[in-house]
This record gives sequence, structure tokens and C-alpha cells, in this order.
Amino acid sequence: MSMDLVTRLHGGVGHLQVIGEIDTLTAPELRAAGARLFEDGARALLVDCAGIAFIDSAGLSVLLELHDQAELRFATMTLCEPTEQTRRLLAITGLDAKLMVAPPVPARTA
Repeated sequence: MSMDLVTRLHGGVGHLQVIGEIDTLTAPELRAAGARLFEDGARALLVDCAGIAFIDSAGLSVLLELHDQAELRFATMTLCEPTEQTRRLLAITGLDAKLMVAPPVPARTA
């Protein structure tokens, strides 16, 4: 399984775009990327979840760990554009009550 990450930090806001599958093999890379953004000074972390094709308990665990890191640093972590599968898993596990999930962005009409 594979995962690509795109990270950037601008004005204290860390952006972490996740593309692919988050599982036992790829979760450590996601954990490290998020931790690096906090270490580099992110006061807010936006995790772009639109490209997540699959996420298992290891991936959910990392998202929870990043949330906890944010709280320890008096920062925030927000999940943006989670897929329907990710939303369903967050709801089933009760993590939707713990993790901040940005409301969906309405589709533009021409």
C-alpha cells in the first residue's frame, strides 16, 4: 500500500495533504510529517483528507495522536474534506466528537 504526503508551513499554519492509503505500514510516515510541522512552529494543522483512499485503525490512531500533540502545544488540528469512508469511520469510532472536522466546502456552480 502506498501514501504520498505534501507538507507546507505558512504563517504558523501547517498543511498536510494525504494521498493514498493510511495503514500500519504508512501511519509512521504520517505521524512523523505531522510532528515535524508542529516542531517547525505550526500553531494550526490542516490535514487534507480528500485524497485518502483507505484508512484503518493505525491511521485513525495517528490522527488522534496528532490531535493530542496539538492540544499539548495549545495548537489546533482540523481534518479537511474527509472522504465518505473516513467520515463513516470517525462516526463509528466516536472520533468525530473528539477531532475537529471542517464542514464540507460547497461545490461551485458555473
